[in-house]
Amino acid sequence: MPFVYAQTVRTDGLALLGFDKTRRIELSRTRKAKTVHFFLDDYKFDEVWKGPDKQTRKLRQYAQSLSPDFSVYSDMPEPLQMYNTFRNRWCAAVWQAAGMIVVPTVSWGGENTFEFCFDGVERGTVVAVSTIGTSRYVDEFLGGFRQLCERIEPRMVINYGEAYPRMLDLATVMTVPYLHGSDQGVD
Repeated sequence: MPFVYAQTVRTDGLALLGFDKTRRIELSRTRKAKTVHFFLDDYKFDEVWKGPDKQTRKLRQYAQSLSPDFSVYSDMPEPLQMYNTFRNRWCAAVWQAAGMIVVPTVSWGGENTFEFCFDGVERGTVVAVSTIGTSRYVDEFLGGFRQLCERIEPRMVINYGEAYPRMLDLATVMTVPYLHGSDQGVD
């Protein structure tokens, strides 16, 4: 599994911008203040895997980036879950090697994914998760979150969406609200 190192992450005034919105502000002077996120349908950002050099050049224009949130759904075959976790870590490692600040996004499916979904992330780093779409699977999500906290011991968790109260008992959580159809800080 490629390894993602802990870095100094800017969280003051954190402004998230969906990867699918990066084209819209590429010429904007405000891009240096944005953190790109990938809490989107996979097809909207698959190009970061298929064309890593071009996408790395583009993403380097932003303050920092979360690693791609390739889906790891509970009902996916385990090899696909492993492959998507690998792609997440590989992109993050490539971007870090190119000098980017990268926050590893960590996602999981069922308990079977705990064997690999936390691999490749340095202990004590800032990580990102999302609670979007988890309301029907709260206990499963919180079980994975508990494992995340035990295995990675994150310095902080950036949560995209509404945090569940039990998350706050396990880690320092920065909540970034989900605004349907827009992103934080978009001019």
